[in-house]
Amino acid sequence: MKKYANSSVFTEKEATAAIADYCSKKEVCIADAKKKLVQWAVEPAVMERVVAWLVQNKFIDELRFSEAFVRDKFRFNKWGKYKIRTALQLKSIPESIIEQALVQIPAASSANLLDEEIKKKLKSIKSDNPYEIKSKLYRFGMSRGFESDLVMSAIDRLVKIKD
Repeated sequence: MKKYANSSVFTEKEATAAIADYCSKKEVCIADAKKKLVQWAVEPAVMERVVAWLVQNKFIDELRFSEAFVRDKFRFNKWGKYKIRTALQLKSIPESIIEQALVQIPAASSANLLDEEIKKKLKSIKSDNPYEIKSKLYRFGMSRGFESDLVMSAIDRLVKIKD
């Protein structure tokens, strides 16, 4: 891609080669590919043909991208389903694909992850007021994108540790 950085205009062949190289190195969704092509100043008509070619030749697969995205955000970033869903929606992934990808996260795994994160957060809270502790933990769990009822049940189980 660096060899194209100085070029002011891409031909369709050059754009296809450059974006195929980019897509072969990591999972990419259609929105990310289009964003990269816009950065490279590829004309809209050429961009649509290139993206169609990428999808047809399996360089881009929205479901494959979404599944990898869900796995990574859950495992490494420790995000809940709501936050992952929102991030995928921002990448213009269709709702049906998002649903298929989110099935990978079992409820038990989500609850276990949330318990671990709340235990860590509980250690850092300096208050003795139970209401304040619970509200901070609730905001923390919600900011990580976990379901409200899951957050509340985890707090109810774990706040007794600090009493």
